[in-house]
Amino acid sequence: MKIKQNKLGTLFVVIIFAGSTLGIVLISSGQQDNTQQTEMPAQNILSEPLTERQEGLILYNGGVIIDFKSAEGCVPCLEDGLRLEALTRQYSPYVFFIDNKNSNETRIILKGYKDEKELSRLNETEVEDFICDNIGVRLDKCIIREFE
Repeated sequence: MKIKQNKLGTLFVVIIFAGSTLGIVLISSGQQDNTQQTEMPAQNILSEPLTERQEGLILYNGGVIIDFKSAEGCVPCLEDGLRLEALTRQYSPYVFFIDNKNSNETRIILKGYKDEKELSRLNETEVEDFICDNIGVRLDKCIIREFE
């Protein structure tokens, strides 16, 4: 009787081991099929929107996206866009700026891994606060801002 119980126990352990091995193989093969090489933009100032995968990868890695939507001939928007580009350069390579001139209304969409915010007018302090609160690394510039 004891021998039968030992054989059943051994068989049970073998089945669990084989099942978990098979599960790992299936999960791994499924991930390989779905994983595509996501090509990141060469620059962090863009005139084209990011793909969903690029946006997800940037946010996952602690980056911040500034999506500036404005109309084609908006003169004040041009100055705001230049100021946002300058901010983007200050926090490079962690911030990506998208200059989208195909919108009917002017708005700034800020996206980070923790939060998303929309502004109807440019407020550089608010943008920098958002960047420092949502960026995945502690930059000296952000630490200094905390003591000002």
